[in-house]
Amino acid sequence: MHLGHDRILIKPSGKSFRYLNSSDLVSVDMTGKVVKGFGEPSIETPVHLAVYETRRDVNVVLHTHPLNVITFSLLKSPLELLEVERNAGVVPFVK
Repeated sequence: MHLGHDRILIKPSGKSFRYLNSSDLVSVDMTGKVVKGFGEPSIETPVHLAVYETRRDVNVVLHTHPLNVITFSLLKSPLELLEVERNAGVVPFVK
């Protein structure tokens, strides 16, 4: 599915990723207004939109909370990200 540069798909609030289907996703414009789908977009929508607005070269924002990353943050241990093609650097912690 191609949405163009003026729309994004995002998870609706209150919907678990575990039970999410592609038909559950909400399409919003770059102001966060729902243009297709049901439910309120995720509370994280403004963060995602800010990334797209700031970085025109970004095509996907994937925001997750994997257990291993949460564990590193609780231990206040630096987490170095590596990509196949390059070193992505150290991830800072946000209080």
